[in-house]
Amino acid sequence: MEMTEGSYRQLDPDGVNRPSMDKHKETDTGPLKRAAVCLGVLCALLLSAIALLSFKMMENKQLQTSYKEKLQMQSGYDNMTIEYKQLQITYNNLKTEKSQLQNSNSNLSREKLQLQSSYDSLNEEKSGLQTRNDRFTSEKPGLQTRNYRCTSEKSSLQSSYNSLLREKSQLQTGYNNLTEENSQLQTSYNNLNKEKPQLQTSYNNLNREKSQLQTSYNNPNTEKFQLQDKFHTMAAEKDKLQKRLCNPRMEITKYAVDVTLDPDTAENNLILSADGKQVRHVDSPQNLPDNPQRFDPVVNVLGKQGFTTGRFYYEVEVSGKTAWDLGVARESSNRKGRISLSPENGYWTIWLKNGDKYEAIENPSVLLSLKEKPERVAVFVDYEAGLVSFYDPDRWNLIHSFRGVSFKEKIYPFFSPSTRDGGKNSSPLIIITPISCPN
Repeated sequence: MEMTEGSYRQLDPDGVNRPSMDKHKETDTGPLKRAAVCLGVLCALLLSAIALLSFKMMENKQLQTSYKEKLQMQSGYDNMTIEYKQLQITYNNLKTEKSQLQNSNSNLSREKLQLQSSYDSLNEEKSGLQTRNDRFTSEKPGLQTRNYRCTSEKSSLQSSYNSLLREKSQLQTGYNNLTEENSQLQTSYNNLNKEKPQLQTSYNNLNREKSQLQTSYNNPNTEKFQLQDKFHTMAAEKDKLQKRLCNPRMEITKYAVDVTLDPDTAENNLILSADGKQVRHVDSPQNLPDNPQRFDPVVNVLGKQGFTTGRFYYEVEVSGKTAWDLGVARESSNRKGRISLSPENGYWTIWLKNGDKYEAIENPSVLLSLKEKPERVAVFVDYEAGLVSFYDPDRWNLIHSFRGVSFKEKIYPFFSPSTRDGGKNSSPLIIITPISCPN
């Protein structure tokens, strides 16, 4: 006990045991220490509670976040389930399409071989078309020039057409009159045809006698005067016979005109005589300027003289030929490329083909039946009456007539000797002066 208490007491120098001052100090600070300890414990507990609360709050937030993620994942799962079903359907469809595509692939392989063959054929055609395209490209400037010319001519033709419509009624009246005259001439022609064989025989006999007399005329002077008298007598008889033969022709042949060929319109393979009266075809083309008036490539040529009114008549010798074309053509008619000879295109023509086939080129063409092959063909045109007629002038037979024609513009005589045909058709067409008849 003393030891214990000695810890609280202090012995004085006298050895008297007195209470120590430290004990009083210790007694005074003890409650404060305990309060401080309790306060520290409380603070620790408070901090622990705060830490625990913070942890719980964080855990709650994590749980909320996890729950939201769970909901999103559940929604995503549902969507994926739907997409899976759709993908399954798509997969089945794709399997079906795959089998179809395999079948199509087999078909396409077969078609590929066919297309390859077609492609090779098309390549060959392409080269041919390219060649034709190059040729057409080179021809394009000329076509553009002709198109411009045709456009300018169209307006003038339209005005001409309007004026011609006004003239049509007058021409119709003239045509009716000419029809009556033609009927009368035909009657006269039929009557003269009955006398023709005898007249022709007499005419031939007179020609033979004339030849004999002409020979005798050069004999000795003792017979000269007698022969002269006989010669003049026979010449007078010849004139009389000629008048009788000419009567049906006089109404038409009095309109005879001097026609010459226009070299500026002749196709490159046509050779014209120096006097412009003959035309024939050759195999080798000439080097001639390519002007708008020239025919190319068809073997045609026009007369140099054009007509816009009145009547005209000319004759062409066609003997020795197996093919030819004759008639009249409008000034504006097409002269380039392949040409269709028809009234719609401005051509009024007849032709001979293969040596014995005669046709009038109308729409449709008219096959002509001729009893005898003409050595000459006469062309007569009445512009106002709209008449183009073709005759055999040796027999004065009407071959064909175009009636009610509306020319609308200047017209020109038209000629085509056709091609040589290996020499079978090498004879020329010859424009001849009609036999004049006494007045």
